[in-house]
Order: sequence, then C-alpha cells, then structure tokens
Amino acid sequence: MAVRIRLLGGVGAEVGGQPAAVGHTRQQHVFAALAIDVNGVVPVDELVDRVWGNRAPQRATGTLQSYLTRLRGALPELAFLRRSGGYVLEVADPLAVDVHLFEHLVRPGPDVGRAGAGDRAVRAGP
Repeated sequence: MAVRIRLLGGVGAEVGGQPAAVGHTRQQHVFAALAIDVNGVVPVDELVDRVWGNRAPQRATGTLQSYLTRLRGALPELAFLRRSGGYVLEVADPLAVDVHLFEHLVRPGPDVGRAGAGDRAVRAGP
C-alpha cells in the first residue's frame, strides 16, 4: 500500500490515500527527525537533540523507544529500525517524503537552469 510522508505544512502520513495517525507533537517530532534523513541512520544523540534540543528528559532514550513503538503500531507499513548507534526509517521510495520529492522536482538537470527546474516542478504537479 502506498505511503506518503508529509513534513511540509505539518507532519503527517497517508496510507493508501487516507490520513494515518502519527501521534502527539513529540512523537511527530521523532517521526519527522527520522523522515528527514529517510533510509539513513540517525544517531541516538542527534535524534534526542532534534526532538528536545537542550531540554531532553532524563530518560530520553527510553522515551524515544516508547515513541518508536507507538509509531510502529500506528504505521505498520513503515520500517522503524534500530541500527548500530541509532535509528532509521526505511522506505522503498525516498520520494514518498514530500521534502525529498520537492527537492527532486526543483533540482536542475545537467542542462537546465533554475527557471527550467521550476517549470519542470509545475508540470509534474500532483
């Protein structure tokens, strides 16, 4: 089933075209912190910093694990995995993340200037 991940204009996900519950604000921050580096390992310390900044709770690692358990339950179509030193959100198509799709559409090709890239993005549309 097709999954779309939204980070632009609000954090969320769609599964099969239907909105999926991503959870409360901090849980959304965890989701976004992993989705921005989709298919790449985000070290635990960096993940804690992205979610809480300098206001991390004493048991930040345990809280992260709890949020990830909830995200796995809410979005079983996605793979939230523990890797050496961090976590990764694995998806088959990185362009399922709106930020990466946007960057792909506006990135100029080898012979295309900025205006051409914008035209390409408009033509591609939803």
